[in-house]
Amino acid sequence: MANLFKSIQALLILAATIGCSGSTSVAGRSPSQPPGTTTTSCYRPGDKPYPSRLPPGMSIEEGLAKGIIGSLDKEDIRRVIRKNEGQVRGCYERTLAGNPDLAGRVTIQFIIVGDGSVEASRLDSSTLDSLSTEVCVAEAACGWHFPKTNGGGQVIVTYPFNLTTGRAGTP
Repeated sequence: MANLFKSIQALLILAATIGCSGSTSVAGRSPSQPPGTTTTSCYRPGDKPYPSRLPPGMSIEEGLAKGIIGSLDKEDIRRVIRKNEGQVRGCYERTLAGNPDLAGRVTIQFIIVGDGSVEASRLDSSTLDSLSTEVCVAEAACGWHFPKTNGGGQVIVTYPFNLTTGRAGTP
């Protein structure tokens, strides 16, 4: 049980601390839907950062017991993201054709619910300066499927993608 709590704490810290030094926050931007796309995705343009903490005064044990939070092993999260890395690469390569010098880091934040599906996704920060690519990356996460969360609650993940002509993928 102690290992489970350490895993949850590490995941909450991961969600709170994986960041992009030198990146520009996109919280004030209001990205629009790219032409020709539908609004059926879980992408939430303009969403504020998802809270990475429990309500004040609530312990991890209580959050687990109430099903507010869940946990997933970091390697399970990385494995699913790596499996879907081609979608992220596709977003980048479509834009790269018209802008061969395009490079940067796009960080997204998404919520995995108890059944392992992604409920919501948002653009957290970016140094890429290509809104269509940034939105495409955030929308890609909407179709990813993770293992069921431990505890049945939600897991909030913040994840950076390095996009360069040599490699478009995970750090």
